[in-house]
Amino acid sequence: MLYNHIESSIADVQALLAMTQEDIEDIKEAKHEAIFSRVKPKETLILAFEEKRRLIEDDFRLLVAENPGKEIRELISQDIDDLFDKLNKSIRELKVENQRFGRLSIAVSEMYRSLLDNLVPSEANYKGKRSLDTQFIAVEA
Repeated sequence: MLYNHIESSIADVQALLAMTQEDIEDIKEAKHEAIFSRVKPKETLILAFEEKRRLIEDDFRLLVAENPGKEIRELISQDIDDLFDKLNKSIRELKVENQRFGRLSIAVSEMYRSLLDNLVPSEANYKGKRSLDTQFIAVEA
C-alpha cells in the first residue's frame, strides 16, 4: 500500500507541475481564462495529494508500531526509498515553478494596476486606499 500511495502522490505532483507550466505559458500570452479554468482541477489534485500524504503517514505509523525500536530506513525497501527521492524532487520542482508563476502573476497584476491608475484618475484617502474621482466617470443624461 505504501508503494502505491507514494506512486500516486508522484502522479498528482507531476500533474500539478504540468498545469503550473501551462499556466506560466498562458500568462505570458494573456490567456487568463485558460488559467482560471485550471483552478478547480488543481484544487482537486491538491486535496487528493494531501489525502495520500495522510495515508502515507498512517502507513509509516503502522510500520513503526509493528516494529518498535527499528529505524524507518530499516523498515522500507530501496524501491520505496527511491520513490521518496523522486517525490521530493518533484515537490521541489513544483515549488520552483509555483514561485516562477507567482512572480509572473505579480508582474501582470502590477502592470494592470499601473494601467488602470493611468487611465482612471484616483487619489489616496486618509486610509491609504485609492478612490475614483467620481466626476471623471459621471454620466449626464
